[in-house]
Amino acid sequence: MSKKYFVFSTVLIIALLAGGCSQKDNAIAPTGPVVASESTAVLMGNVSITGHDIEFSDVHLGLQGIPNLVTPNSSGDFSIDNLPTGNQVLEVDVKGVTSQIMLENVQAQEEIQLRIEVKNNCQAVVANMNRIRKSQGDLALDIRPGKWNLSWIECDECDDWVVAKINGEGHETIEPTTVVMVGPGGATLPLDTSDPNTWEVGGTYFTAKFPKQAAIRLITDPVPNTEYPIMVNFTYSGGAWSLSDTILIHGKLPKTGDLLIQLNPDKWNTNWARSNGTVQVKFWGSGYDMVDATTVKMVGPTSTEAIPSSVRLTDDHFIVFFNKIDAIAIIPEPKKGDKYTITITGIGGDGLFSFPYGIEIVGSNK
Repeated sequence: MSKKYFVFSTVLIIALLAGGCSQKDNAIAPTGPVVASESTAVLMGNVSITGHDIEFSDVHLGLQGIPNLVTPNSSGDFSIDNLPTGNQVLEVDVKGVTSQIMLENVQAQEEIQLRIEVKNNCQAVVANMNRIRKSQGDLALDIRPGKWNLSWIECDECDDWVVAKINGEGHETIEPTTVVMVGPGGATLPLDTSDPNTWEVGGTYFTAKFPKQAAIRLITDPVPNTEYPIMVNFTYSGGAWSLSDTILIHGKLPKTGDLLIQLNPDKWNTNWARSNGTVQVKFWGSGYDMVDATTVKMVGPTSTEAIPSSVRLTDDHFIVFFNKIDAIAIIPEPKKGDKYTITITGIGGDGLFSFPYGIEIVGSNK
């Protein structure tokens, strides 16, 4: 079942110490996050470091009054699973320099997604923050279909729709002319209210219909097997609101004259560290036979690379094989349920190419 979200962003940073980035003498060893409960929220974040001589082990995160709850892993990821509700202050300590991030009105079961950048002076600033709630008041959003096919991009004759269904109290007061679908990069698609068939008010719901081709084009360069948040903005009796749902990109790009790829499988198992199998990258389209196999690489989220074990050329496509043991090694600490974007790079007839592709980790966490 897909999640229904309310999304907004609130950021306030206060640098408590503006001095130099000196090593803290009495640093406390970090501890892991505690188990979450239904009455708390979850904070998931990633730290990037632009300063010199700073390691992830120098970064400690906690709450005001509860310092040093977690430290990032080798990829910069961290989580606090028992974030209390109400107004909270996240403290980021880097070699004795503490920065504060204000988290206002945290609600039970809310998910906060945070990207933090650590500067040369050891101060931490917010690069991006999303606050995600399952619903806003009594309203919730459900987007169907939940899987968007890459073939929609060139589907000029498509008669089907992407349907945004808003359920709950107050749905009957939604003003159709204010309904707008918004992509993850901010591109917008207003509801075409000139066609009375594009919207409907039912007993418990309001539905809005958007053309499939226009909807998928809200996503710039969609990556296969990757989830994206799609928002629907509108005005109703409670004011102006935004609800969000998550969709999954799947399928193949329509056949054109361009060089295209497909990665198989796109679900990677944690047991591949002991596997003798292979991952296949298939090239087809214009110039597939001009791909230089010696330059093809599979690049992980932390820039770790894998090189092919073998290749095969046919009359209409070119396949590059990677050992599974090498493929899973480019993922730092792979865990079941994690999703990553890997990149296939190399040189073809038109020069350098780079194809991102979404993969999901399956298996066990033993």
